[in-house]
Amino acid sequence: RDSLMEPAFLLSTFFYIAPCFALLVLSFKDQFRLPSLRRVVTGILLFLAVTFIASRLYFSFYWSSLARSFLGLAGIVSAVCIFTIVVSYHFVHSLFIISVVKSYSEGVILTVSYIHFLFTGTLPGFNSMIGALLIILVTLLAFPLMYLFFKKLMRPALDYSYTLPPWKYMWVIPVSQNLIYTLTISPDFFRDLGDYSEFYFIPPLWLLMCFSSYIIFLRMIISVSENANLQERLHLSETLLNAQAKHAELLQSHIEETRRARHDLHHHILALNGFLQARDWTQLEKYLKDYTAHIPETQSVFCKDPALNALLCHYHENAKEAHIDTSFTVSLPEQLPFPSTDLCVILGNLLENAVEACARMHSPEKFIRLSFSMTSSTILVLVIENSFEGTIHRSGNSFLSTKAARRKGIGISSVIQLTESYNGVHKFEYQDQVFKVSILLNAKTEKGAIAR
Repeated sequence: RDSLMEPAFLLSTFFYIAPCFALLVLSFKDQFRLPSLRRVVTGILLFLAVTFIASRLYFSFYWSSLARSFLGLAGIVSAVCIFTIVVSYHFVHSLFIISVVKSYSEGVILTVSYIHFLFTGTLPGFNSMIGALLIILVTLLAFPLMYLFFKKLMRPALDYSYTLPPWKYMWVIPVSQNLIYTLTISPDFFRDLGDYSEFYFIPPLWLLMCFSSYIIFLRMIISVSENANLQERLHLSETLLNAQAKHAELLQSHIEETRRARHDLHHHILALNGFLQARDWTQLEKYLKDYTAHIPETQSVFCKDPALNALLCHYHENAKEAHIDTSFTVSLPEQLPFPSTDLCVILGNLLENAVEACARMHSPEKFIRLSFSMTSSTILVLVIENSFEGTIHRSGNSFLSTKAARRKGIGISSVIQLTESYNGVHKFEYQDQVFKVSILLNAKTEKGAIAR
C-alpha cells in the first residue's frame, strides 16, 4: 500500500468523514444529551480516532472481502456506541441511522469510482489526487440531497414512530446492504476480482436499489404514523361531537324543566302558603324537601367557547361518574387568540389521559385538578394534575401508551407538536403518584405547519 500520509489520502479521508459528522449534527442536534457540548466533542474525538485507526488498518494490510466486512461491522458498532452516548436514541435506532450514513459515504465512493472508470477505464486509488477531487465534487453535490432525505424522511419517521416494534428489526436492512456492498459491490471487490466488465451497470443499479428501499421503508413508517394520528384526531372529534350533542340535549332538557317548573310555581306557592297558615311545620319541611329533590342540577358553564365548554363538561361528567374528585378552574375570555380546534386537541388528549389514569386506580384517593387561563392577551396557560398508579413508561423524550404495549402515545405527540407550533412550552412531571402537565401557548408567534 502507498503512504497513508499523502495529501490526497488525507483529503479523501477528511471528505469521507466530515459529511457524516455534518449530517448527524445538523439532523439530530436537538436530540443531544445534556451537557451536549461536552458529549458532542467527546463523541467526535472518539469517532475520529476509530475512523483513522480503521483506515490505517484497512490500507496497511491486505484484507479479503470477508475480512473487510468484519472490519466494516466493527466500525459501525463503534460508531453506534458513540452515537448512542451522544443522542437520546436507543441502540437499534442508532444502528439504523449510522448504517444509512455509512451507505451514503459508500455511495459517494462508489459514484466517484464509477465516474473515474467511465472516463479512464480504471478505478481510482484512495491516495489519488484525481480521486480526492472527485470525492469533494460528489460530496458537495450529494450532501444537500442526503440532508433533505434525513430532514424530510428520517427525522419524521423517528419522531413519530421510533417506539414502534418494526424498528427493532429494521436495522437489518442497512446493515445487510453494507455487508453486501463490501462483499460484492465495492471497488475493492472488483480490484481483487480483476474483472471490470460488470462495473458498467452495477453501481447505478446498486445506488438506486439501496436508497429507494430506504425511502420506501421510511415513507411507509410515516404513513402508518400519520394514519394513527388521524385516527386519534378522529376519536377526539367523535368525543367532541358526542359531548356537544349531550350538552345540547341537557340544555334542552333544562329548558323543558324550567318551563314546567315556571308553570307549576304558582301551585307550589299556594301549597306552601297553606302549610304556613296552618303552621304545619312538619308538612312544610317535607314538601320543601320533596320539591327541591326534583329540581334539576344546573350544568356547569366553564367558558363561553361552545366547543371547549362541551369538552370540559364531557370530561367533568365522566370524572364524576368514575368517582374522581375533580376541580376545574377556567378563566378564559369570550374571544380566544387560538383556534378552538387546536385547543380541543390539546385539552381533549390531556383530559382523556387523566380520566383514564384515574379510572385504572384501585385506590379511592383519585383526583384531577385543572387550571386553564389566559395570563395576558396572548399567553395561555394550561395545567393539569392527576393521580395515577403504576409506572410511567418513557422512551427517550416520549411517553409510551398504556393502550398498546410499548407504543408511543399519539395523543401526547399531538399535544407536543401543537405546543411547539405556537413556540410554546410543554413540561411533563411525575412524582409521588401525581402526573402534572404544564402547557404554555404564545399567540404572538405565527403558528407554523406541524411537522410531518
